[in-house]
Amino acid sequence: MGEREMNTNIKGTPDNGINVGALREFADQVAAKPAAGVATFGVVTTWEGGTRKRARTMPLVLGDTALARGFVIDVDEPAELLGTNTAANPQELILAALNACMTAEPHCLKRQASASRAVAM
Repeated sequence: MGEREMNTNIKGTPDNGINVGALREFADQVAAKPAAGVATFGVVTTWEGGTRKRARTMPLVLGDTALARGFVIDVDEPAELLGTNTAANPQELILAALNACMTAEPHCLKRQASASRAVAM
């Protein structure tokens, strides 16, 4: 798909940042070559003292391409659980990650279904 471009829908206008055309193109690439859709994620977590931890994302490997990530995620516990309350705790981060997945995917599927109906008419 080349360099990152502004996300647009199939009419060429932004649609909440979801590029339906690019999504279809990627799905077609994966259908033709399933290994292109294999994603490997990783983090390295270090103990920072007490209940504080710091996780660093590793490169995301998508198919045969490694994509630099370089994000830092701090983790702590509230004072009531003997932490210093400097960051979300692991349970909150898990819930946030699950919610992020659940809110993005339905929008993609809804938009793709709408685009398919428009093309079929």
